[in-house]
Amino acid sequence: MAVRKLRLQAQEHTRERDLAESEVQRLQQELDVARKEVTSVRDSIIIEKRSLEDRLSEERKAKERTRRQLEERLEAVQAKQSKFRVGSQVAAPLLECLADQHARSVSKARIGY
Repeated sequence: MAVRKLRLQAQEHTRERDLAESEVQRLQQELDVARKEVTSVRDSIIIEKRSLEDRLSEERKAKERTRRQLEERLEAVQAKQSKFRVGSQVAAPLLECLADQHARSVSKARIGY
């Protein structure tokens, strides 16, 4: 009877060992799946980060191009204004001279020259 009892205990231990081994295998498979998911999420995050960095870089470049274009336009407008000021500085004495000549000719016409 002791031998039979030992044999039953050995079978019970074998069954418990087999259950533990299959539990270990199942947990290892879960761990592998979780590791793959973590790797996939990490890779997705890296790709998304690169995409956002590229988009930010492009937006910065576009902003810089726009700023340069606006500066060029402003310089062109200022140059035109400067030419207008120079032109009006030259035109003012000329207009005065013409006005004087016209006033003299009107005076002469009244006097009868």
